[in-house]
Amino acid sequence: MFVVALAMVAAGALLVVLLRAALVAGVDDAASAQAAQVAGQMHDDGLAGLNDFLPDSVERGQSVQVVDAVGRVVGRSAPSLRSTPLSSLRPARGETVLQTLPTVAGQREAGPFRLLATGIEAKGQPYTVLVLSPLGAADETTAALVRYLLIGGPLFVLLVGLATWVLLGRTLRPVTRLRAGVQAITPGTLDSRVPVPRSADEVAQLALSTNRMLDRLHAGQLAQRRFVADASHELRSPLATLLAGLEVAGADPTGDAWRELARPLLEEGRRMQRLVADLLVLATVDERGTTPTTAVDVDLDDIVAAEGTRLRIAQPGLQVSASWTPARVRGDRAALRRMVGALVENAGRHARHAVRLTLEIEADEAVLTVDDDGPGIALADRERVFERFVRLEESRSRAEGGSGLGLAIAAEVARRHGGTVSVATAELGGARFEVRLPVQTEPPERPTQP
Repeated sequence: MFVVALAMVAAGALLVVLLRAALVAGVDDAASAQAAQVAGQMHDDGLAGLNDFLPDSVERGQSVQVVDAVGRVVGRSAPSLRSTPLSSLRPARGETVLQTLPTVAGQREAGPFRLLATGIEAKGQPYTVLVLSPLGAADETTAALVRYLLIGGPLFVLLVGLATWVLLGRTLRPVTRLRAGVQAITPGTLDSRVPVPRSADEVAQLALSTNRMLDRLHAGQLAQRRFVADASHELRSPLATLLAGLEVAGADPTGDAWRELARPLLEEGRRMQRLVADLLVLATVDERGTTPTTAVDVDLDDIVAAEGTRLRIAQPGLQVSASWTPARVRGDRAALRRMVGALVENAGRHARHAVRLTLEIEADEAVLTVDDDGPGIALADRERVFERFVRLEESRSRAEGGSGLGLAIAAEVARRHGGTVSVATAELGGARFEVRLPVQTEPPERPTQP
């Protein structure tokens, strides 16, 4: 409202000034035309008949005098016009001077007046033509405009303010509903959504973006709850086994139970240790996001070679083959080692006789494949297998199925390093896990190992 009022005042003042200037310019033009007529008459006839010519030629309200070089009035437009010159201005031939006079002696009309003085020459003698024009009409027109603006301006500002209030109220009403909807959402009601206006404007887009954000928050909350529930469920079993074994051993006064239960209790402790380590890895990945915070150049082929050797030692009954091309990537060395280790452990757990590791360079990507000759993974389970705490039907037992976090860790680490993990059918008949990571630098030449 204040800005509209200020703009209205500025525009009104400018309009008044421009109108006043236009009206005065019109008066000046009329006076100049009158002076030109007088000059033409005197050029043709001199002073003869001037007093008869002037009354018939001047416009209403104008007063005209012709003054000679010594200041005598030699011609005037009306007998009542005094014989004293209207002004002492004596411009040179061809020059014109304009003045605004507040009052002029002998004039019946009130001022102000506009005086035009033009220097002419007739029959070789210099003269001055004085044209006096009242500015009363211009002042009345300007005053009328000011009155109209004083009356219409506030009404216009009021109408603009009312229209603005109505339009803004209609525009902001969906925003108010959107704000109320957002305020009503609590951590326990993240499944609620804010109302979306029917209009396809920015407010509707904001509501849609808010609902999409709520979808992501709700999905994250559900994933977190599921993660906590799954972790609690996984930890409950080894803890129950440990507690039961300790109670049995503690109740045996002979000490024989300690010797019998030491090995299974140790296995349960190690399994719980691996589970907690996997949970910490996933928590670290979730906290740091998708970009590694401690990125260094990592020789991926060294990790592949080390994990292949580790699997041979851990499971000597498996035929483990590994071949690689030197490949260097940029990332977190420990996380990349955990990714490769998780895939190798999974292959070793499900393989019947053989596991094959292959690392190659394709275009600007390092491609790692881990094949086994196990039962493979059904097409319907190839997306679900990378979810946390997922065990397929053929590996439901905890002794064989692990914690269900290894493949989830591998997928998260690959995604964090700008890569992907996918699963297909291997040439060996089982599952093939393929990891693609962007190559950071060109590695030095090394011989390919069998």
